[in-house]
Amino acid sequence: MGRYYSGDIGGKFWFAIQDSCDAEYFGREPEEIYLFHYCSCYAHIDDIGNEKVFCENCFNSFEEHMKECEDTKTWHVSEHETKFRFEEEDIDDVLHKISELEQSVGKYMESYTIQDSEEIEYTYTLPSDVQKESLPLIARLCLGKQIAYCLEKRGVCTFYAEL
Repeated sequence: MGRYYSGDIGGKFWFAIQDSCDAEYFGREPEEIYLFHYCSCYAHIDDIGNEKVFCENCFNSFEEHMKECEDTKTWHVSEHETKFRFEEEDIDDVLHKISELEQSVGKYMESYTIQDSEEIEYTYTLPSDVQKESLPLIARLCLGKQIAYCLEKRGVCTFYAEL
């Protein structure tokens, strides 16, 4: 059983090697996801433009959604998923961290390939001479390359990670 991430980028965290919050290394903290008990809907204020997202099936406005849920305490923080959002201004920090990782484990990156479709994924094959202690850094480098590619192509990289 593995844990997946999806959104602008997608893939599977490396089993028993990579933490679900590994993207923190690249400079962003995970965001909590609030789930509401009406229909398992969610609401939040988007980071860019302060767009208010709410369940239009249950409520007429973001304010109505939040008031009802605040009054009745019918929400909880997801224990199964978190969100990461990288923005265009993060690209230099992400590229710097990738450079550090490449100096350490870049010699193992001979077969890394980005697959650009609706969700940016990658393929990677481990070389036979890889050292076990290098695996967490290689997994992190693969994730960082996805984030950087997404930022360069789209200007933003948002994804949800299973915990």
